[in-house]
Amino acid sequence: MATLTGQEQSLAVYAHENLGTVASLGIGKGVARIMGQNLRGFTAWTAHRGYHVYAMPTFNRKVRIMMDWLAAVVSVATWPPSVPWRLPGGLRPGRSQ
Repeated sequence: MATLTGQEQSLAVYAHENLGTVASLGIGKGVARIMGQNLRGFTAWTAHRGYHVYAMPTFNRKVRIMMDWLAAVVSVATWPPSVPWRLPGGLRPGRSQ
């Protein structure tokens, strides 16, 4: 833009250092490579969630996200069913008659 307006200035050098990679693979499961350390399972999942909260710009948003996660953990909707479900005809998954 400066070149277009005739105000040519030297640009600052930008360098980005990657500290690692994190990925969630479901509730309580994940993989990560942070500063050369490989993590997996609950530890990696926690690192993924922690980084997500850290990256949020405002304290209010951070609290709202953490409260959402807490609500999901205690919500009945995320609990496994108390009665095993059956396929039509009374069959159970993975079993023949």
